[in-house]
Amino acid sequence: MGKIARPLDRDAVAAADQELYARHKNDPRPNALYDAEGRRLPLSPNDPSQAAARQEWCDLYLAAAEKNRQQVSQDSNEPPSPPPPPPPPPPDPERAADDPVQPCPNKHWIEVGLKASPDQQKRPDWWPPANDAPYAGESYTASGACGNRSGKLGGGRLRFDHIPAGSCDLKFQDFYREIERHFEEE
Repeated sequence: MGKIARPLDRDAVAAADQELYARHKNDPRPNALYDAEGRRLPLSPNDPSQAAARQEWCDLYLAAAEKNRQQVSQDSNEPPSPPPPPPPPPPDPERAADDPVQPCPNKHWIEVGLKASPDQQKRPDWWPPANDAPYAGESYTASGACGNRSGKLGGGRLRFDHIPAGSCDLKFQDFYREIERHFEEE
């Protein structure tokens, strides 16, 4: 299974807790999860004797989080988000010991989706009908920490991986030009 990353999925945390305690409800007491009276005990984050229970909880959490991601993807009819980028390689063991400072690996990423928000009021007659679909194929330009890039959104989404920390300007010129053109015609 994968690695747990923050922020945690609250629903997956609750599901993992519930499943872990349910699996060990009938274990002899007292134990790592229940006291002698049957009250739940929290797992210790650093007790070596609870390592197996922590690993079991992590596996349950990852399974629940994946199930939640798939459910959200099915409910929204959007393509699932791509998996996070792989971790950077370990530091070079041949690096000189007198040079403790290493450059920051580009672990950052940005993901953007362009989708219409719900109407706040009645649209003018000339405005196209509302559509929940993402704006697939919309042209964009990006500049900043992500470099200077341009292209078209695939499936209404865009993702830049392995970029340095900082800000990124993202513009959808054609999208806004079309809106401005409609306002000029009035």
